[in-house]
Amino acid sequence: ALFSAPFPLGLMPAALPLAYAGVMYLIVRGYRAHFGLCARLFSTAATVLNDQPGLAWAAMGIKAALLAACATLTVACFAAALNGGFVLRYKEANVEANILVLANTPPGSAVRPAVPAPPETVPYCAFETDKWAKAYITFTSILLSWLACAAFQLRRWVGASVAAQWWATRAETSVALAGAHTAVSGSSTAPRATSVALRHGLGAGAGTI
Repeated sequence: ALFSAPFPLGLMPAALPLAYAGVMYLIVRGYRAHFGLCARLFSTAATVLNDQPGLAWAAMGIKAALLAACATLTVACFAAALNGGFVLRYKEANVEANILVLANTPPGSAVRPAVPAPPETVPYCAFETDKWAKAYITFTSILLSWLACAAFQLRRWVGASVAAQWWATRAETSVALAGAHTAVSGSSTAPRATSVALRHGLGAGAGTI
């Protein structure tokens, strides 16, 4: 039905891909320099990961440590919530007496309104968590949030530190690329950059993280 429509609507299936292709062409043409910069950044990141394989293991180790800490503290919160006991409580039960059915009352007769009985208290048992457990769960939740932020900051710190060490100690070679001289990295002279970054991040830089 779409292809058998009048002229403007019938060309829509072909016009939409052409319009999309035109927009993408304008974007690529207008931001060619930005795409080139992104490509060089990705190339540099790939070279750093190839030269420093410990960086990937460090990132996975930080995530694993964060997951283990979150799991441990979550189990601790559930265990703390079970600390308490059953207490006796009371609730009111509204019982109404002398309820008159007005529909069955003869016309003209005196109708006495319903008189509610005094409220009765019904005992029941309820589980109540200890007060210290509530405070523990609150502070542990705050600790979990802090640990997550610290782990992500540590991972960023390590990545930036390794990249900086690699950049400062790389072996450069000048090559011609599109009429410009670009530094191409070879093997780095900092083989223990990841361990140094971790030591600094967990040591002197811990306050900043």
